[in-house]
Amino acid sequence: MNEKIEHFALENPISIITDMNRNELTRSDLIKVILEKQLERITFNYTGLDGKLKELKIPITSRKQAELILSEGERIDGSTLFRGIVEQGKSDLYIVPEYRTAFINPFDDKSLNIICRFMDKNGELADYPPDNILRKASRQFVRRTGLDIHTFAELEFYLIGNAENNLYPLAKQRGYHATAPFVKTGDIINEMLHHMSKI
Repeated sequence: MNEKIEHFALENPISIITDMNRNELTRSDLIKVILEKQLERITFNYTGLDGKLKELKIPITSRKQAELILSEGERIDGSTLFRGIVEQGKSDLYIVPEYRTAFINPFDDKSLNIICRFMDKNGELADYPPDNILRKASRQFVRRTGLDIHTFAELEFYLIGNAENNLYPLAKQRGYHATAPFVKTGDIINEMLHHMSKI
């Protein structure tokens, strides 16, 4: 008898399609997702010097092109992204996808989005992007001290509305884990949780 596979409502669609753990995704797995979902583009996301998420959209017209983009990433101009930090003559950078971060964009359902790392022309982590600096510092700390770094962030989230329409105002610093009817943002938060969980 075949055992029925359980899938949770908020499980990542890529994990369902590939039947793979996100940390084990391969280029072939992502090609399978592109074909099954008939995706039209790969969107590379990366963090700029200003701390904001950037994107580069690449239309996909063939398997060969998708495989090339997923394996080599895409060249970008580092002197534009990191103005004043990198010389123009040394500005060749590549954004290279980390497959485990892939997700189907809930606001652009024809796009496979992937978070990328900045690499130099030699395939090494570029020296100046903030995420690479943090990664290198963390590894160096562990190597020099023999200690591990464990961090914990407290998640706090607030939706701030128009005070004129606020029938049940919350006192400042008193809205921690508030619920309806004292806050009216439950539907928005549910939708956000739905999309973030699937990502």
